[in-house]
This record gives sequence, C-alpha cells and structure tokens, in this order.
Amino acid sequence: LMWVTLQIVSLCLVGTSGSSALLARRGWTMPMLQSFLTYLCIGVFYSGLVLYRGQDASGIRGGVMTSGMDARMIGVFLAFAISDVEANFTIVKAYQFTNLTSVTLLDCFTIPCVVCLSAVFLGARYTWVHGAGVVTAVAGLILLVYTDLKAAEGEVPPPSPGNGGKRVLGDVLTLVAATLYAVSNIMQEHLTGIDDWRKVLAGLGIAASGISGLQCLFLEYDSIAFYPWSFVDLLLLSSYVACLFAIYTLVPQILMLSGATFLNLSLLTSDFWAVLFGVTVLKETVQWTYFVSFAATVAGIVIYHSKGEP
Repeated sequence: LMWVTLQIVSLCLVGTSGSSALLARRGWTMPMLQSFLTYLCIGVFYSGLVLYRGQDASGIRGGVMTSGMDARMIGVFLAFAISDVEANFTIVKAYQFTNLTSVTLLDCFTIPCVVCLSAVFLGARYTWVHGAGVVTAVAGLILLVYTDLKAAEGEVPPPSPGNGGKRVLGDVLTLVAATLYAVSNIMQEHLTGIDDWRKVLAGLGIAASGISGLQCLFLEYDSIAFYPWSFVDLLLLSSYVACLFAIYTLVPQILMLSGATFLNLSLLTSDFWAVLFGVTVLKETVQWTYFVSFAATVAGIVIYHSKGEP
C-alpha cells in the first residue's frame, strides 16, 4: 500500500510539473495564482472537514494553533506555511527559464537538505553509508547544473529552444525551491507527529492562502487582469490544482509511517515519468549527461537504502 501511495504521489508530481511547463510555454507568468488556488481549496475543504467532524478548525490541539501556544510553535507553523508558499512559487517560476527535465532532477536537492535538517532538528542519526549515498546523488545534480551552464554558454545545444543564458537562473530557482521544500517537509513531519493531519492541513490552507493571496494581489494583479484566458489555460490550471491537492492529502499518510527523508528518496521515481513526459509531450531534447545524472542519483538512493532508515 505504501508503494502504491508513493507512485500515485509521483504521478501527481509529474502532473503539477507538466501542467506548469505547458502553462509556461503558453506565456503564463502567474505562479502565485497557482499556489493561491491550491491553498484556498485545501483550506476550505479541510476546515469544512474538521468542522463536520465536530472539531474547531481554528484551534489545533497539542499547541499548534491554539491561542495559548508558545512562541516556538508559532514559529514552527509560520515557517511551515511561508516555506511551503515560497517553494511552490519558486518552482513554478523556474519553468519560465529552464525545462521540465532540469527542474525535475534538480529538485532532488531536497534530499540532502532534508537529511541535514532531520539530523539537526529531529535528531536523526546517519551513518557514513547514508552520507555516501547522499553525496553520490548530489554529484549527479552537479553534473546536470554543469550541462545547463554549458548550454547557456552555447558550448552544447540547449535541451529546449529559447531562454538561453536564463537556463542557469532557472536552475538556481529550482535549488532554492528544493531547499524550501525540505524546510516544509521537516515542519510538516513535526506537526503531523503531534496532532491530527487534517487539522494541520486546515491550518496550512488558511495561513498559506492568506500569504499567497497577498503576494498574488501585489505581484500578479496586472497579469491576471490582462491575460488572454482560454479553455486550455483553465484546464491546465485545474490539473495543477487537483494534482497538488492530492499530493497534500497523501503526503501526511507517508510522513506518519516513515519520515521526510524516506519520502523524498522514494519519490525519485517521478523523475523517470517527468523525463518521459518532457521527451514525448514537450518534445525536449535530452543530453546524454541527463541519463548519467539520473543514474548517479539512483545509485545514491540504492546506497542510502542499503543501510536502512536512520
């Protein structure tokens, strides 16, 4: 059941990536609107669910969102909401500068970030084998960044037309997003460990929709007002929101049974589906170094899992 759930999440990740990439190709420049609609759906649905179950959606037990919670818990929850909002914004923004394949593979940088944060804040204990696995995976990511850098300089043909030197900016944005996702994952693992996951999602939806709504208003108002909307745009936007909503619903189930590190390592199967989508649907040309990068990443995961969870 865990493997099936992970594969569903992987396919949903490809759904969000593919939708964002296709929107970017249509001239879409409103990443915060995508996040706002997702958080709004999460907040409305899970707040309603919590209220239906006879609980107060504005007060999460265990000290997460109650009026009497201490400053530390307020900081944890705000870090969760803010990091999650900005991670989704940054990763969607990256699609305006680089391609689906690069974003998907570079997003694996979340793994070493999660390992470090788990060790510091959750007390996880890793062995040198775990470290070797992470280093091997990161080596694959470094190779990918090098390939994109050379493509930007014109020394090798870029995997997709357009954007030239901006490809490296897209890579940097993806790495920033991966770091923020790691913070979000660790915060979510901590919060779901002390209270009901439905109430945590209700709180996230309410807080994050407020944060993303304000950013959307100030950063994207003109783009929303003057964008030439079409049925295809609405379909892609709805696909993105539906897939991301499903991810937010399923991830807490995995975190309660394992942890953030296991989650991010296991979701690397989404890379295969994303590359396949990029080649077949988006008609992206993949350099041979992409396959080497992916092989190194997979090898790192195998090494890591050979020692078991810390």
